[in-house]
Amino acid sequence: MKHSDVLAETRTFLDDNANGDSNRLWSDAELAEYLNDAMGQLCRSVRMLKDSTTVQEVLATGTITLSGAAGQMDSLKVDGVDVLTGPLAFNGSINQTASDVATGINDATSSPNYTATSNGAVVTVKPVAGTGSTPNGFRVVASTSGGITATSTDMSGGSAVTEVYLVPGKGAYGLHNKILSVERVKPLSRNPLVKTSIQELDDKRPGWEAATGNPTHYFVDMDEMVLRIYPAPAEAETLKLTVYRLPLVRFATGVNSDMELKDEHISMLKDWACSRAYLKNDAETLRPDKSSYFANLFNAAIEKLKRERLLNSGGNKHVRPVRGFM
Repeated sequence: MKHSDVLAETRTFLDDNANGDSNRLWSDAELAEYLNDAMGQLCRSVRMLKDSTTVQEVLATGTITLSGAAGQMDSLKVDGVDVLTGPLAFNGSINQTASDVATGINDATSSPNYTATSNGAVVTVKPVAGTGSTPNGFRVVASTSGGITATSTDMSGGSAVTEVYLVPGKGAYGLHNKILSVERVKPLSRNPLVKTSIQELDDKRPGWEAATGNPTHYFVDMDEMVLRIYPAPAEAETLKLTVYRLPLVRFATGVNSDMELKDEHISMLKDWACSRAYLKNDAETLRPDKSSYFANLFNAAIEKLKRERLLNSGGNKHVRPVRGFM
């Protein structure tokens, strides 16, 4: 089903089909908020969306904002790597100088390599594809002289859903913000890494934070949304993740893409949305009795799904836990 269809069906479910938001008891934005909450509740409670194939990489970005009317850009470094071919002099205007800096970055070959664009006095730097969250936190340092000044922001915003791109010596990698749990971590050409914990590493591998080599273990800090690799890699490598996650597309007015959830679970979303809708503090909408009714329907469906999952996974069997280290 389409997002727009679910929103329309929810409105029909509430018998609120007057034309225009001003004539309705609930606006489209309110119903979208309720449905987003329902998707989150469902996916967190039952882990509905398992994914090992969606990469959907977003490249990290950093910026340099120039000001001044004379001088030159002496160097520009990202994580200590010079990304310019050499010094660039002020060229008539600050906007043209920023354009020259972007061109200089694009013309340079560095390892890793970067690209750039300019908009007015602002230069935006990006890594190449296949980097994901790895550059997040890389420092962007501009050196200038002769009157030009540069204000920089460090690299941020990089992500990929089911891939992590390892770089030598780096043991911590940010996870996509839609991930709820990581079930499997596998290098492209080796066996999967073994899941461990920070407590186990502290107990059995003192000083593990400084170790480098061929990664064998991992643990996840969901509070920080970070995947930790042990030991930190000595070489670049790509990891494939199997994760449970939230839907990547949120409900919003005008969104008409396909739902990721199966059609048989859509009625659950409408139940929770109705539960939320009948708690709106307005004389025509506040109905705690109806809210409780629809909340009970939703919660009963959640418990049914949990029982089905338990049966399908052989939940009555005793599985001996696997320890990371002997």
